[in-house]
Formats: sequence, C-alpha cells, structure tokens
Amino acid sequence: MSKLTESINTFVTGDVVFTRYPPTSRQPIHVTIFLAARTGLGQSYVHAGAKYLEVAPAATYADDKGAGGYLHAHPTDDRLRARTADVAQRFAQTVPQTPYGAYPASADFQRLRLTVESPHASRFTGMVRTQSLAEIPFEFASLVRLLKWTLRSIAGEPLSKNRGITCAAFVASCHQVARTLIYFDSVGLTRQPEKIRTCLQQLNGLVASKASLRAALEKIGEDPQRGNKPIYRDQAYREHSNRNLTRDGRQALDSKRQDVDYTSLSDETRERVKRRAQSSELEGYWLVIQTKWLGIQEINTKPLQDILGNFFFDAKYVSSPVLSRHVLTLGWNTTVFDQY
Repeated sequence: MSKLTESINTFVTGDVVFTRYPPTSRQPIHVTIFLAARTGLGQSYVHAGAKYLEVAPAATYADDKGAGGYLHAHPTDDRLRARTADVAQRFAQTVPQTPYGAYPASADFQRLRLTVESPHASRFTGMVRTQSLAEIPFEFASLVRLLKWTLRSIAGEPLSKNRGITCAAFVASCHQVARTLIYFDSVGLTRQPEKIRTCLQQLNGLVASKASLRAALEKIGEDPQRGNKPIYRDQAYREHSNRNLTRDGRQALDSKRQDVDYTSLSDETRERVKRRAQSSELEGYWLVIQTKWLGIQEINTKPLQDILGNFFFDAKYVSSPVLSRHVLTLGWNTTVFDQY
C-alpha cells in the first residue's frame, strides 16, 4: 500500500495532484497544483475549491482520503512548472475571487423560485459531458479566451468574475497561460498588456455574440442579483457558449492573411511558418493576429501548437477524468497512491 504522506515531502511547486482517484461513475475526481513550503506558508496547493479559487493547506488532502486514492504528476519542464504555479497563485489571490463554476446551481433556482429539470446552465454541467480531448479541439473561440486569460494574469484580474471555473479547467488554463506568457516574454509583450487588450477588442468584433448563440434556446428566467442576466436551458454546452468567427470576421482575417510579409524571415523559418499557416486555418489567423495586431515581427512568430504543446485543446471544457488520463501520456513522472 502506497501512501501520499510518505512521499509528499518530495513534491515540488507546480506538481499536479489528483484526489479521489481513480475516477468512478459515482465519485468525480478533483485536481490541484501543489505548492512547496514557503516563508509563512507550509506545504499547500491551489485549486478551484467548493466556493472559490483558493490556496489550501496540503493537510486538507486528507479530506478526500475516504473517497479513493491520489495521482501525483510531476511536469519535467522546470520553467514551465514554476510559471504554471505562479499563474495559479496569481489567479487565486485576485479580488474579487473567481467562484467555482456551479452557477446557476439548484440553490439559485430555488432563490429565483424557478422549477427547472436538467437546466444544464452551469459551467460544471457543460464540462462534465466531456469524455475525451477529441471532443474539445482548440478553435478560434479557445484562442480568444486564451488571450483574455493571459491578459488577466498579467493585469492581476480575476480569471472569471461571474460564471467561475471548474477544477480541471483551472489547471489546464494555468498551463496554457503559462506557456503563452513564456512566449510573450520572448517577444516583449508581457510588458505591453495594452497591445493584448487592443487586440482582444478587435477580435471581439469578429466573433458571434452570446445572444446570437442562444437565440434559439429556451429562456428559463433572469437573475436580479446579476443585473437581470438571462438564464437559458443548455447554455453551458460548448456549442452554445463558444463564440466562433462570424462570416464577416472570417473574411476580414482572410483578407489580411495575404498581407503578411515573409521577406524578413530566414529560409527555414519562412517555410515552417508558411507550412503551418497553410495546413491550419487557425494557425493562419494566428499568424495575422501576431503580426498585424500584436506587433510581433514575422521572424519571431510561433505557431499555436508549438506554444501550447500537449495542452492544445479547449481548456474551459476539459473534465478531471479526461485530464487525469491525459497527464499519463505526457512523459511526466507519475505515481498513484492508494492511501492518504
């Protein structure tokens, strides 16, 4: 029998720890980012808690000891591991705090005096449907969301003020943002958040509105505590939440793809960038965004798949069982503990 407590002193900041492992049909698993002891703070972890993103004492891993075991995963890239932990802590310490992605929950419907069966309106219910990464490819909506998350990390803003985040989506988003920040560091964008903000304003004009996505959905009610924001049945589903490119937005980007100047690139870089841009519509649009709206020189551009690596999926909708299976394929050092 292997115990978590017998090895936890070897864990380092940025490691990933799943609790209630392995997943079963009755008990969902939970995922956290481990933090080694620091001045004034002992061993701890950052995660999407029951109410908010929070930093919790590592001793509270014991809370789940009666619901299965643990999976410890050690990312082998030191810089990436540390940067991911920094991003996670930054998001967990913003004011206001990011809530857990359970709104609207049954208590909210009771408060609103709404009798609704299976509303599927919270981020949790949208996420829990995901059974494989193949169901959540990285698309244009994922790119816009990634840039928004990255800007919020730089600016010290909440990851999500209203709808919140689930545990697996939080860990995956921190990994994506960390990778993006490492790239932005290399091209000087981390020190120029206004460029990212302006770019996002432009991109928001190219994607569908939430209202258009939900025009055909059944309106369940409105919440006066949230500015009478409407609640729709099935609004949490990916197809009703991801704001993808409109026809006009696609045409605008297509017209700019022809204006990218490749002449300053080395022969090898020119071929690499062109090859990726031609093989993927999204990579072609990303090349436009980098050069035309973020001000990155062509020679310094980098394909999305190179930036995100094995986290090239729609992080908002990844579930903890899917993420736990994924980390076992990454070459990280992994250990399963069947006891606390």
